[in-house]
Amino acid sequence: MMRYLRRGTHKYRIGMGAPVYMAAVIEYLAGKQHRESCAVHLKRLFQHDQSY
Repeated sequence: MMRYLRRGTHKYRIGMGAPVYMAAVIEYLAGKQHRESCAVHLKRLFQHDQSY
């Protein structure tokens, strides 16, 4: 993560904990997106199931 952070324009003031924090944020956002997509899938599945 540190090498990706250093490539940007903000490379001058990056603390040692920045890559860990950024990885946690990315993991949180990916998990949130996954939960939302699963919820939509389940909603469609139940709607289809009720039509029988």
